[in-house]
Amino acid sequence: MESLQEIGIEEYIKTRDFKNAISLSDYKEIWLHSFKYFKERYFRKAEHFEDYYVFYYLLNSSFKDQKYLIYNISYLIAEGIVEWKKEPINLWKIVQDLNAINCPSEILDALCELEHKYRSDGVHSLLDIAVNDSEKLKNYIQQIDETIASKKYGLTLTYAYTTLEGLFKGFIIEVSPNEPLEKDLLALSKQTKQIIIDRFKQNNTEYPEQIINLITTITNAVANSRNQFSESHFDKTAEKWLAEFARDSTNTIGRLILNLMNQFQINSF
Repeated sequence: MESLQEIGIEEYIKTRDFKNAISLSDYKEIWLHSFKYFKERYFRKAEHFEDYYVFYYLLNSSFKDQKYLIYNISYLIAEGIVEWKKEPINLWKIVQDLNAINCPSEILDALCELEHKYRSDGVHSLLDIAVNDSEKLKNYIQQIDETIASKKYGLTLTYAYTTLEGLFKGFIIEVSPNEPLEKDLLALSKQTKQIIIDRFKQNNTEYPEQIINLITTITNAVANSRNQFSESHFDKTAEKWLAEFARDSTNTIGRLILNLMNQFQINSF
């Protein structure tokens, strides 16, 4: 997978960290068997051999009948690289690649959560969003639409959650860079709403209070939907409209934030 190459799999597989991780995993025997088989069959006379060749062989040989190995070992590798580098790593392409081969939502969700590790600036690396860029918001909504089309409704809610989180953090950093960021999504929505209200008051500008209140109201609904989805077992129809609600809500809040941001810039708040 090219997406794993981009985050450094070929360097990571050479490390002791990888050897320790694979030895402690459920895939130790599979890896050792694949390593021995591949090296003896294809590299008996070769002068140069790299351990990561085995990984690519394992992925290719598992694609038809054992995709679960691709899902789980890819996650194991991604998790290991994040821990090895101890720095923020963009895992979005890996999520896309695995989603394309029907990876279970639990693993995709876990990869999204893994994105949060080692973030010192508070901005979610899946997004890295410029809050005044409507084209980026459009792209994120399209990515959410793809999860709905592939019926990965749990992943839809995760993406909606992290998109809102990235929007709020990006907005706060842009508008009020010295203000400490809150930790969770609901607190971030309240922080964002208060900054917006303060900006309006600072300029003696009247504003539609009920519309601004939607920032926290809709965010609360999306956050609760995500939590309830993971704890409950809805039927497929309910899952679909819940995912579509989260998508539309995220788009509504995103466009509102972008419009307000543009207004603040025009008026030089």
